[in-house]
Amino acid sequence: MRLLPLANHPEPKGAIETRRRRGTLHVVTHHQAHYNGVMSNRESFSHAIKCFSEPQKRIEYFQLYSDDVILHGYQGIEPGLESVKQFYYAFWKLFPDAQVLIQDLIGEGETLVARYTIIGTMSEAFMGVPAKGQRIELPGISILHFRNGQCFERWTCSDTLVLLNQIGASVVVASQP
Repeated sequence: MRLLPLANHPEPKGAIETRRRRGTLHVVTHHQAHYNGVMSNRESFSHAIKCFSEPQKRIEYFQLYSDDVILHGYQGIEPGLESVKQFYYAFWKLFPDAQVLIQDLIGEGETLVARYTIIGTMSEAFMGVPAKGQRIELPGISILHFRNGQCFERWTCSDTLVLLNQIGASVVVASQP
């Protein structure tokens, strides 16, 4: 880690993390982060998203999460990493070419907010709808809370009606009396 005097120094080129303590600017570069095995939350998330999109690296996606992770906004996912893995393995089976396109990534402290679109092609029947190569573009926003470099809580909001419409599912709207 390089130490620089605090006075009027812009963030150095290539820095991924800076901290100002006791009049000193502490800078960690990309090379140092990878060499030392320390990544910022933003870097951990970005790496996980790359792994999400590459079938041979998907197991690495789960390094983003702590063993006791809780995901809010998903039906049927119980607290804990094993439940999260089951969900994503089922999702990747339905959409084997799934990718996440990040539009915005905002971080402050131990929190990241991501606005993204998941794209992919449906390859198996889902909710009674046969797979016919339907393409999805599912927008979403997630708020991730980190502890010790791993996400321990994630809040997600995505438009399930958009997904159902894109795959050709019938959506019944209840009429009001």
